[in-house]
Amino acid sequence: MWAPPQKGYHKLNTDGSWMCVDNAGGGGVIRCDKGIWLTGFTMKFNALFVGFEKCGERFKKAKGAIREGLLTAWNKKVRFLELETDAQALSKMLKYPKSFEDHDLGNLIRDVASLLERDWIVTVFHASRSVNFVADRLAVMGRTKIKTGERVPFTYPPAEIFETYASEIPDMAA
Repeated sequence: MWAPPQKGYHKLNTDGSWMCVDNAGGGGVIRCDKGIWLTGFTMKFNALFVGFEKCGERFKKAKGAIREGLLTAWNKKVRFLELETDAQALSKMLKYPKSFEDHDLGNLIRDVASLLERDWIVTVFHASRSVNFVADRLAVMGRTKIKTGERVPFTYPPAEIFETYASEIPDMAA
C-alpha cells in the first residue's frame, strides 16, 4: 500500500513500462502528504536507444519518467519532495551519482542528478512494485494508449486508474 510522504512534503512516484525497443512508456504521479493528487503524467518514449541491452533500456525508461516527474514537480513549485521508484539500482545510482560516473548510463545519471541539485529538498527512496501501482498503471497507459513522443498531463486521476488511486487514500484523507 502507498504510504504518504512526511508532513509538508509531496511524493513523486514514477515507473517505466518496457516491452521492446519501440514499445516503452513512463508515468508518474505527485501527491501531497494527505494522498491528494497534485498532478500526473504519462508518456511514450521514442525508440532512440536501439543498441542497448534490456537492463540499460529499462533504466532509461525509468530514468525518463523520473526526469519528467522531477521537472513537473519543479514547475509546480514543489520544494520538498520524496521521490519513490521501484527501480532499486537506479535509486542507488541517484543517491550516489559520483560513484557511477563511468557506468554505461553515467550521462543519464548525471542528467537526473543535476535536477536533484537544484534549490529544493529531494529524498530518493526505493519502493517495491506493490506500493507503486498508480505510477505503474500510468506507465502502461503511456506505452499502450498514446503516440510515440507524446506526453499527457493529468490534473485529475484518469478514469482508467481512478479506482487504484482511490483505494490508496481512504485512511489518509481523514
